Amino acid sequence: MGNTISLNNVIIGEIAKRRWHMTRELLRVLINYINTSIAEPWGKNKVVNVTMYSDGLHPNPNQDNEPPSDTRPFDLDQMMDDQADTVDEIYILDPQEWTRLIEWCCFLNTRDGAFDLLVPLINLLIQRFVTKAE
Repeated sequence: MGNTISLNNVIIGEIAKRRWHMTRELLRVLINYINTSIAEPWGKNKVVNVTMYSDGLHPNPNQDNEPPSDTRPFDLDQMMDDQADTVDEIYILDPQEWTRLIEWCCFLNTRDGAFDLLVPLINLLIQRFVTKAE
């Protein structure tokens, strides 16, 4: 038995309890990371945490994509009501905020080499929260 994920009183998925506990902690890290990144002045060609690989640099310093226009900080408590510890329920409150979060993730993936560390979490969020909430 796991935690049920719901949106507008419709169950959109489940996640194992122990997996959710870890995901919840990583989600807090992600929100903090993105909120810090939102405050950065992202000019043309600015990249951070560049890593050199045998086939080149990641991220590539020649980036001209614009950051998402909505630069409000994320607030996890406004995005979901986490009652996993009491009634095994996770309620998605604002699916548009989840979509905005993924937009920032896509942008940072091209500009911040440290984002690679969070890719497995992002894939889980897209699978469990975003695609089913749309």
